[in-house]
Amino acid sequence: MDKKWRNLIIIIALVIVVVLGYIYLTQNQVSLPVIESKSINDGYEGFLVLFEKNDVNIDNIQLLNLVYSDENGIINWIEKKDGLLNLKNDLVVFKGNLLEYSIEDRNELSALTDVYIKAIDYSFSSEQEIKSLNVLFKSGFNCSELNKVTDLNRLIIQNYINLYDLAMDVDDFAYNYDPYSELILIELNDSYDYLLTVQEELNNVVIDCEGGKA
Repeated sequence: MDKKWRNLIIIIALVIVVVLGYIYLTQNQVSLPVIESKSINDGYEGFLVLFEKNDVNIDNIQLLNLVYSDENGIINWIEKKDGLLNLKNDLVVFKGNLLEYSIEDRNELSALTDVYIKAIDYSFSSEQEIKSLNVLFKSGFNCSELNKVTDLNRLIIQNYINLYDLAMDVDDFAYNYDPYSELILIELNDSYDYLLTVQEELNNVVIDCEGGKA
C-alpha cells in the first residue's frame, strides 16, 4: 500500500475515534441524574436545626445577650461557650454546603450565616474587653503598666467597629432579602456612648498616673 494512502487511513481512523468518543461522553453526560435544588425554606430549617443541635437559644444571640460581668467582676455566659463555638463551626460548614440551592437562595443563606458568625465572634471579643476592664478598674492598676491602657483602648475601639460592621450587615440583609427582619438587635447609639464613657475613664487613669496620683 502506498505510504500516502496508509497515512490517510490512519488520520480517518483517528477522526472516527474522536467523534465516537465525543458522542459517548455527550450521551453519558445527558444521562446523569439531575439534582433538584433545595428551597429557601429547607435552608432556614437546616439553619435553625444547628441551634437546637448545640443547645443554643437563638433569641439570646439576636439580643447580643451572651456575656456579662456581675458586681464581683465574675464573667457569666448566658449560653455555654462550648455550645457557641460548636455552633460557629457548624455554621461555617453549613455556609460551605449551599450548592444545592439557587444562586439567589445561596446568597441569602450565606448572608444570614455570616451575621450570626459575626455575632458569636463579637461575644468572645466582648468577654476579653470585660476581663480587661475588670483588671483595670476592679483589681487595681499599676501606673508602670500604662501600655495596658493603650491596648485596652484599641480593643474597645475595635469592638465598636466590629459591632458597627455587624449592624451594617444586618441592615444589608433587610435591604436585600427581608425588610421586616431583625436578625440582631443593635443599639449603636448606646454602644457609642459606652465607648466614649470608657475612653474618658481610661484617659483619667493616664492623667492620674502622669500626675503621680495613682
